[in-house]
Amino acid sequence: MPEPSTTEIERQIAENKLMDIELPTAPGIDWLAWLQILGALLLTVAVILIIAALMAHFWQRVRLNIRLKKAQKQLKQISQVSDLRRTATQSYQWFQVALKQALLTEHDHMRLQIKIDQACFSKEPVSRETLEDILSDFENALMVTQPTLNTMLKQVFTQGLNLIKQLFSVLKREKP
Repeated sequence: MPEPSTTEIERQIAENKLMDIELPTAPGIDWLAWLQILGALLLTVAVILIIAALMAHFWQRVRLNIRLKKAQKQLKQISQVSDLRRTATQSYQWFQVALKQALLTEHDHMRLQIKIDQACFSKEPVSRETLEDILSDFENALMVTQPTLNTMLKQVFTQGLNLIKQLFSVLKREKP
C-alpha cells in the first residue's frame, strides 16, 4: 500500500481537529447574569456604606482634634478678652458635636460640661490658662475614647444588622 502524501496527511489532520463550537443561548432573559450583576452591585454598595460609616465616625474625631490643637496654638497669641470669649464659645460648639457623635465617656462628659458651661456662660471672662486647661482636657477625653478598628467594625456591623431587622419587620407588616 502506498504511503499517503503530505497533503493527504494535512487534510486528515484538519478533518480530525476539534472545532470550538459555542452553544446557542436560550431565548429569553439570562437570569444568572442579572443575578450576578445585582449581587456585585449590592456588595459594592455595602462596602461603600461601611467605609462611609467608618470614615464619618472617624473623621469627626480627627476634625475635633485638629480644631482643638489649632485653638490651643492660637490661644497663646490671643490678648483680647473678646477673642477668649469666642474661643470658649467655639469649645462649647465642639463639645456639642462630640456629644452628638458620642465621642466622650459619661464621666468626661459631666466633667467637661461643667467646665465649659462655666467658661462660656459666666459673667466674668475666662482666663487664658483656664481655657488652655479646658481644651487640653477636652483633647485628652477624646483620646481616651478613641476606638479601635475592631470596635468600629463591631459597631457598624450591629447597626447594619439592626437596619436589616427593621427592613424585614416593615416588610412583614406590609404583607396581608
